[in-house]
Amino acid sequence: MQTKCLKGLVLGGVLGLTSVMMGCASDSSSTTKSATKKNVLPVIEVKQAIAHKTMWSKQPTSGMEKMQWPLTVTYLNGRLCTTGHTGQVVALSADSGKTAWKTSVGSQIVTAPAMDTQHVFVGTHNGELLALSQEKGQLQWATALPSVPMATPTVSDGNVYVHTNDNHVVSLSATDGSIHWQFAYATPPLKLHGMSPLTVTDELVLVGTSDGKLLALNKKDGNIAWENPIAMPSGFSELQRLVDINVAPLVANQRVFVATYQGKLAALHLETGQTLWSRDASVYQPLFYSQNRLYLTDDAGVVQALDATTGGVLWKQEALKGRSPVGPVQIGNYVAVLDSAGYLYHLDSNTGKLLNLEKVTAKMSTTPVRYENTLYLQSDDGQITAINYMS
Repeated sequence: MQTKCLKGLVLGGVLGLTSVMMGCASDSSSTTKSATKKNVLPVIEVKQAIAHKTMWSKQPTSGMEKMQWPLTVTYLNGRLCTTGHTGQVVALSADSGKTAWKTSVGSQIVTAPAMDTQHVFVGTHNGELLALSQEKGQLQWATALPSVPMATPTVSDGNVYVHTNDNHVVSLSATDGSIHWQFAYATPPLKLHGMSPLTVTDELVLVGTSDGKLLALNKKDGNIAWENPIAMPSGFSELQRLVDINVAPLVANQRVFVATYQGKLAALHLETGQTLWSRDASVYQPLFYSQNRLYLTDDAGVVQALDATTGGVLWKQEALKGRSPVGPVQIGNYVAVLDSAGYLYHLDSNTGKLLNLEKVTAKMSTTPVRYENTLYLQSDDGQITAINYMS
């Protein structure tokens, strides 16, 4: 089995294995071929007109710059919030892109923002969670965490939940930052860069781990309600044994959908953790659910639609192979997917047929955010573009 070279691995809890991984001298010929293939756009015989328009585009922050933490925009109640790695936090109108406020927190930001009606929450490189006011961006509180937060915080019912680099899950008060409980789990010697964002339901906090397990913690006290080993590590090398869950578990209709790298895609019963179906897959981009369909992009760049009840494949689209596409988003009758070069592809949501592609932004590393009929994209250099799909 050919081992892929991945940027941004973590060894022994310390960041910075990138230079080792980018070397991969034994695989240089296949890397060159992949790079050449990556620059070839797919041929589209019929370029179908897609009813959409760019509402606005602006660059409120410096984006991710040379850091390894890709950032994305967050939406709540007509407002967008975004961050830049140098410490900028910016709130904008989702309709117009007009800046509501802009501030600097004085340290590098390593998470996308999370929001409730009163606060904006961001994690910093020095291991703090900060809460800013929604109204003007003023600092409300700062709480030291066990380690660097490596996923977007999750807000639910007056609490904020954080997943840190040293495999801690922390529950804090959104009002004052006091810690309610902490949970820690063991880590393998090598893992993908970043941690799975937490998914919080009425009663559970769902945690994807770096050894391929899905944990369900009681929301009130952090004790384990159930756990399910989604994928088991296999192979001789530590690279071959990577089975990280690096995307947020997705909850729909009392089911949890979860995917691992080099492992499995599975559906579980939310209350018990029982496996409903499971299939081989390697995924580290966000999943999307709509009308009992599960959309995903695998690690090879193949976009797929699955029957969410059975796990059966409805269609596959391989035209984006080698172009590092991010996760798919269903909007109207289309599935929208962006690649790393900033091209936007539209697929037919029923058949997967490639209908259209266009250059819309600069380099992209994160999946767009959808609200109703609008997609909000943030490129790696901090440019935000709002694209509206007319019904």
